Amino acid sequence: ILQIQALADQHSNRLTLTQSTFKSVEEDSAPAQDRLRNLHGIVYPPRWDMLRDLAERYTKLGVVTSAAEIFEEIELWDEVVECYRIAGKESKAEEVVRARLAERETPRMYAALGGLTHDPMYFERSLELSNGKFYDAHVALGKFYFDNGDLRKSLKHFQDGLEIKPLMPAVWFRVGTISMQLGEWDTALRAFTQVVQQEPEEGEAWANVAAIHMRRRNPSEAYPALIEVSY
Repeated sequence: ILQIQALADQHSNRLTLTQSTFKSVEEDSAPAQDRLRNLHGIVYPPRWDMLRDLAERYTKLGVVTSAAEIFEEIELWDEVVECYRIAGKESKAEEVVRARLAERETPRMYAALGGLTHDPMYFERSLELSNGKFYDAHVALGKFYFDNGDLRKSLKHFQDGLEIKPLMPAVWFRVGTISMQLGEWDTALRAFTQVVQQEPEEGEAWANVAAIHMRRRNPSEAYPALIEVSY
């Protein structure tokens, strides 16, 4: 990580641990003519790409505040907000989001604000701006309504989200469990079938497929699913 930091800092006026504190960056660097001579022979990534890589590595180490500062420099605002949230600095994360919204309203930032404030109004605004096409807002509203006992609205938002991103086995599983609670067995069977198609080793989904077939008095279809559960 320190090596990547040094590479990234060569494009700035900051000194790194690998550079002398008694020389300027210009004096401690190779002459421009030497660097230009090797320009086309070295696959050197752009600075923003190196900074993103560096910030992601800091995040994995748990150095999330430093990561947030780097993400902010390259204007990856979703990552900035997430880092501050992980660091327990929700107020700082909200400050960043509101500052972005003051400049320009976007579905992503409204969804982020909804996640920070737990106010469904902001998720609704996110869907309004995206013409109902922002997946994260649908899933967030699905979870909100589920937690508040409104299964019908929860199911609708999860299904709308899956129309946008169908390869989401965890959301399909939620659709299956909610549909079972509502007694909509065809929808539940389709949902759990999607889960096992996308995640063949999901034993609980296989068990639910078998249970639905047994409820419909169709043991010949339930048996293969039960075999999968045993694996």
